[in-house]
Amino acid sequence: MADRFHAGFNIYDDHTNNWGMLMLDCKAPTPKQIEVIESVPYRNGSYDFSLLGGGPTYEDREITFVMEAVVPGWQERSDYKMELMQWLKGKAPSELTTEVYENYIFNDAKCTDIDFENIGYGWRVTITFRANPEMTNIITGERVVG
Repeated sequence: MADRFHAGFNIYDDHTNNWGMLMLDCKAPTPKQIEVIESVPYRNGSYDFSLLGGGPTYEDREITFVMEAVVPGWQERSDYKMELMQWLKGKAPSELTTEVYENYIFNDAKCTDIDFENIGYGWRVTITFRANPEMTNIITGERVVG
């Protein structure tokens, strides 16, 4: 496990450490189960079709990182922002790893939003990814929702 100063995420063959970023927060909640419930005319109650496919299905997983980067000058901040956007936005889904979930790979992750907040010494950046609900355990190869 990486220490707090080296924790971040890796996607598209690059890691946030190479961008001088410090991770403040990481959220990757368990995706919600999709419920398919229908009512039928002239019948009390409803039918739950959620498990007809043999098991539960889930919504996409949303992963959010809050990062900070020390970027002192205004022109450097502008350049940093543009380069970070080029790294993360407009790319095909890929594997995403993070030291927070050291033994797992987030499958088919794609950056959906980057929010920059100007702070006194640089940027606070909130980066959001959408991924497959299942993660792959790198030790067993098992795909889990967890």
